[in-house]
Amino acid sequence: MVTEADCKKLALLVSWLEADFAKPANSRVPPERRTQSIATFDRLQKTWGRLESGQVNEWLYTKVPFKGFPAGKVLVLPAVEVDSYIMVPVLRLVVDDLREHKVLRAYFAVYLAKSPGHKWLGLRFESPEGGPQERGSHNFHHMQFCSEMEAFEGITPIGLPTSSVALPLGANDCVQLLLCALATFYGISVLDQLRRHSKPEIRALWETVKAMPLFGTSEGEFSALAQA
Repeated sequence: MVTEADCKKLALLVSWLEADFAKPANSRVPPERRTQSIATFDRLQKTWGRLESGQVNEWLYTKVPFKGFPAGKVLVLPAVEVDSYIMVPVLRLVVDDLREHKVLRAYFAVYLAKSPGHKWLGLRFESPEGGPQERGSHNFHHMQFCSEMEAFEGITPIGLPTSSVALPLGANDCVQLLLCALATFYGISVLDQLRRHSKPEIRALWETVKAMPLFGTSEGEFSALAQA
């Protein structure tokens, strides 16, 4: 379920991703692979349209509600070295307005660059798909694989089971769901950046982090985990 309050927090979180985090300089790769990771980042950014700051500001400073990214817009996130791969997550957020409630779907087309070839891994992080009184196999915050990526025209992910694999996540709402997704790729230290942010409205998202059932609730406990 996606509430109006959730949408405001999602817009803040997306503003941080767009303005501060989704930069090639934030790539987590060894120095000898940095040139390759920046080239990969730039190439992927040209493949689709980048979510623009003007759209984000519209969500933040006008009455236009957050309804997910506009058609064709994505955020290319920093590269990470995983084993022998350079992994680059590409994010697209969709808010589906169902019968009685809304569902957040965070689609990730994950580029796996490995010489001599490359592959795509498709993931989607979703809030509960049933209503408050409904029971269903996916009526909880979860992650699934994607074999088809309509949100990312022109790519075919690795073929993996989709509907029958729904991994539960430690999230109480759709904002925590997106935070879980970021921690999946970058570890929980990435969430500590919210606590240390210069803008108070972004720092306020730290309260959402502390409320996540996945982590300790005290600042000291989280900092210890983030630095581990």
